[in-house]
Amino acid sequence: MKKIAIHKNKLVELEDRIESLEDINEQDKARFMEFTLERAEQMWRHFLQLPKDKLLQCKQLLIPAGFWVDENENVYTPEISVLYRLATNKKDLSELEKSFMVRVRRL
Repeated sequence: MKKIAIHKNKLVELEDRIESLEDINEQDKARFMEFTLERAEQMWRHFLQLPKDKLLQCKQLLIPAGFWVDENENVYTPEISVLYRLATNKKDLSELEKSFMVRVRRL
């Protein structure tokens, strides 16, 4: 009986450790997502000043389907980046699903 109690205690300790590691993993994901979005925003703000290789990386990362600018200097893209889709909350997501076109802030 004593061995069973010891194993049950070890099991509880391991389950607690797993839960702790899962929490750390979620926190790491959140921090990484914040970092990624901040980096993407920095790239987007300086899009036209980027060197050509970085400009192409930024375009692939943020506007994979390309973009165009209308006569009023509004920037449009038919597809929003996966990064932004992951970062949006449910209210934003339902708004985006209603639109086939996504308006992007001016360059």
